[in-house]
Amino acid sequence: ADLLISTVDAPLPEPCVLIHPFPQKQDFAAIQTQIKKIRQKKERDLVSKTFLSYFNRDFFLRSTQYDSHALIRQMCAQVIGQQYATEDFTQRVLLRETMADTAFGAVAMPHALSFSTLKSFLSVAICDPPILWGHSAKKVQLVILIGTNSKERRTFSRIMDLLIEVVSDAANVAELERCENYDAFIDRFEPEAVFSALAEIYLFAGSPRIPIYSAQGTKKGGCPMVAFTAKIIEPVGLHARPAAVAVTEASKFQSDITV
Repeated sequence: ADLLISTVDAPLPEPCVLIHPFPQKQDFAAIQTQIKKIRQKKERDLVSKTFLSYFNRDFFLRSTQYDSHALIRQMCAQVIGQQYATEDFTQRVLLRETMADTAFGAVAMPHALSFSTLKSFLSVAICDPPILWGHSAKKVQLVILIGTNSKERRTFSRIMDLLIEVVSDAANVAELERCENYDAFIDRFEPEAVFSALAEIYLFAGSPRIPIYSAQGTKKGGCPMVAFTAKIIEPVGLHARPAAVAVTEASKFQSDITV
């Protein structure tokens, strides 16, 4: 059973909720809290398992490229050669970079505007030495090329939320940059290594209601927050860089934020 509910105070396997023989309001609240935790854990476990499936040993490299566009072309050639994307994928990714480069911090996440790859994937390059990325000339050490198949858009959106959460943490990025090979890189994404650290701030996406944090609460220090509503009108949703900025800012608050 996922959850045991008992009126007898006796040793029982977890998770278990002890309630009054005549249930009170607080009993129902305790049950609802446990159900929420169980659902979130199942969601995290499912996403973490699915998350790793989008990486591919053939799409991992340590790069000495000094030009961001040259690296993009190299990474795109890999996925095109394995029939994960069509021949025009490189052009579409470079076109996206001309609009605004995709670097934030020491990470770049190049991608095409449309969800039109043959298969969804995450291709990784660790840059040693760091590469100056696009117009911003940020020093980038970790590049994750993103490809999304339209049929997997809903599932992949959850994966992207988790990925952004991971790479928004400088400590996580530093660990990933030190990986010498694919196996070491994937090991960093084992649930105990990364996913457990996200338990309190996990992002759920892919449905009309996307709970991310609370809309009202208090900032660290006790100052009241202001609730507001914003609508994202971009057809492809929130891009990686502004999403990462939002996550970083939200982590300063002791609250639940709903998006």
